[in-house]
Amino acid sequence: SEKGNLNGTYEIEMRSKAPFKDAFKAHLTISEGSFSPTGTLTSNKVSGIITLEKQELTYDLIFNEILYGSDFAPFNLKIDGKTDLQNKVDFKFELALPSHNFTLRGEGEHSFTGNGHTTLEDGNIKPSLIFTLLEGNMAGAGYTLEGLETKLHLKGFSPLLIAPQQVMTVKSIKGPLDLEKSKIIYSATATKGLKAESLSFNFSGGTIKTTPISLWPVTFPIAFDVTFKNVSLYELTELAEIDGLSAKGTLKGTLPVKIHSDFSISIDTGFAHATNSGYIRYRPLTKILPTDHDSTSLVSQALENFEFSDFKMNILKIPHKDTELLLDVTGHNPKVLNGYPFHF
Repeated sequence: SEKGNLNGTYEIEMRSKAPFKDAFKAHLTISEGSFSPTGTLTSNKVSGIITLEKQELTYDLIFNEILYGSDFAPFNLKIDGKTDLQNKVDFKFELALPSHNFTLRGEGEHSFTGNGHTTLEDGNIKPSLIFTLLEGNMAGAGYTLEGLETKLHLKGFSPLLIAPQQVMTVKSIKGPLDLEKSKIIYSATATKGLKAESLSFNFSGGTIKTTPISLWPVTFPIAFDVTFKNVSLYELTELAEIDGLSAKGTLKGTLPVKIHSDFSISIDTGFAHATNSGYIRYRPLTKILPTDHDSTSLVSQALENFEFSDFKMNILKIPHKDTELLLDVTGHNPKVLNGYPFHF
């Protein structure tokens, strides 16, 4: 049809003496095909298997060379799962973006709830569907998300339309940074696309929150600000795993973040400062600072138990390089020069 074509084979079996739920069996194999449900969504290569038996539908489908409008490079999608034909669906997916060497994998369980319906207007599908995702998991770009839950009201495929103020919660995010109890508020409109209105996380005893992030159409670099408060300096030093370093205090600040087309991250002059006094203790097993000069010897001694009254930090991150930190600290060590103040 004008919406696509599928080539393959199918088998249908009806057993008259079996119980009703076991009487019908069907198997469809798609060897090749194309799919174009809307004018701006197409897949040039479709293949897979769909089986219905004992009132359970299982599927394993591959959609390659998917084009969604003109704003996104071709991507591939593999999805498989099963459903009891009532409301429960267990599924797995793998989404690959070859042009950016990026793959996102996920799995979960979702169910359709409420009074969903679809209509056909001017040759396009107009849905109004509500479904719930439970215990979802995703992995990609070095991160693993566990315990995703959301109730989503889908109102359109192309353009993608999602009702405002939809909420997704994530139990934990594991990767270069471990985050917990995440909350994402999102929506999708015809003019602004898919956007995360806000993201918030628990991190190192404090909280992190972002400004709105445009997710679709994708335009690199993706720029947003990250603000944080009540972050534990002690937990940060534990994450850094620097020999002999420990600290106490709480931080707040802002990081201007950019995600580039290779999914590397840059930070352009972020800043943080302590909201109260605290301490830095640097007692490495192997001495790093030279001690044959009076000034460096005093610095080494002071850092063994440095009680700060003011702590500021500038942060710079260049893609594919280590993060640079510039510290501005004022304080003293009670046992060095009778507590004379130092300013680093």
